Amino acid sequence: LYAVIPVTICFSSYSIQVNPRCYKMEVITYCLMDLSKSKLPPIYKRNGRECYLDPIRQKLIYITPEETVRQKVISYIVNELKVPIEMIRVEDRLSHYGIRSKERADIIIVKYNADTKEINPLVVIECKAPDVYLSEGVGRQMTGYADALNCDYCMMTNGTEAFCYYYAEDKKDYVLIENHSGLHFNGQGRFRRMSVGKTSA
Repeated sequence: LYAVIPVTICFSSYSIQVNPRCYKMEVITYCLMDLSKSKLPPIYKRNGRECYLDPIRQKLIYITPEETVRQKVISYIVNELKVPIEMIRVEDRLSHYGIRSKERADIIIVKYNADTKEINPLVVIECKAPDVYLSEGVGRQMTGYADALNCDYCMMTNGTEAFCYYYAEDKKDYVLIENHSGLHFNGQGRFRRMSVGKTSA
C-alpha cells in the first residue's frame, strides 16, 4: 500500500559532510508535507499542566511548542503515510543502537533488514519549535544522528518548513532534495520514488 508524503521544500546553500558508508543506496525524493491538518493526540492534565497522550510512547508528555511539532509529524507519518506504529521510535536514545552517546533522536522510522534479520534505522527526523530557525547547526545535529545511525534519509522541521536529505553514496554526503517527486511507503519498511516532475541533477 502506497501513500504520498507532502513536505515543504526549502533550499540550502551549505553542505554538511559526513562519514562515508559501506553500502549503496537508491536516491529517493519527495514533494510537499502539510502538517496544518495533522490531528493531535488527546490532551490530559498532570500536575496542573496539559499533556499529550503520546501514541508511540503510550505516556503523558508535557505540551511544549516543540512537542506539538513532534506530535504533528507523528500523526502525519501514522495517518497519512500509514507507517505502522511498531516501526516508529520517539525520543529514542542513540545508545539503543550501540552508539556511545546520551543523545536522543526525536523520531526514527525503522525498517526490517531481511538479509541480517535485524531492525535498522531508515529515517531520522529532527523536530524544532516553530520559532526555531532551521540553521546549519540544526542541520549538523540532524545529519550527525543520521550518520551515526546509518540512516538512508533525514529530515529537520519546525512545523512550517522542512529540509529533507538523502544519502548519496557517490558524494559520501547527505544531499538536499530539490525536486518535485513523491515519497511512497510500501508497507514493508521501504520507501520508493515516484517522480511527478522533472528531476534536477
